[in-house]
Amino acid sequence: MSDATRLRIDTERSEVTLAARSSVHPIIASARPKGWFEGVVDGEFSAHGLMHGRIEIPVEDLSSGNPLIDRETRRRIDATVYPMIVGELTDVVDAGPLRVVVEGEVEFYGESVLLEGELHLERSPENEPIIVGEGTVDVRWWGLNPPRLLVLKVDPEIEVSVRLVLVE
Repeated sequence: MSDATRLRIDTERSEVTLAARSSVHPIIASARPKGWFEGVVDGEFSAHGLMHGRIEIPVEDLSSGNPLIDRETRRRIDATVYPMIVGELTDVVDAGPLRVVVEGEVEFYGESVLLEGELHLERSPENEPIIVGEGTVDVRWWGLNPPRLLVLKVDPEIEVSVRLVLVE
């Protein structure tokens, strides 16, 4: 294996989306992450050679389009004390040419939780690597109770999807 190549997440073209169910309607929030990934196989970045990565999501940037829900969410997670959600890739469990099963820690609300998930590598028309993945998390894993506002009750399980465009 050659030297690792570090590519940064293109914040303008990347997105993390959180989708929650509620008693009234779905709640979808998104943010533009920042961070980086390292990997290489025979001189070209690939899922098979993925080694390390870090993604950061500023809590203040998460937006559902509903100011009331956004304000209550930030209040509940105490965004002034815990301003960042951080994911750190810690291990590659299994890999193929365009997919990789990884383990990593997600730090949120002052707690770190070890998670496992599958990531896929795609290519943009310009041949830039794009990492995509999705999974389900439960906010209670971090000791957080989901928001309740009047008749609105939010389910603790959140669908998370990422689309990360990587550039030099």
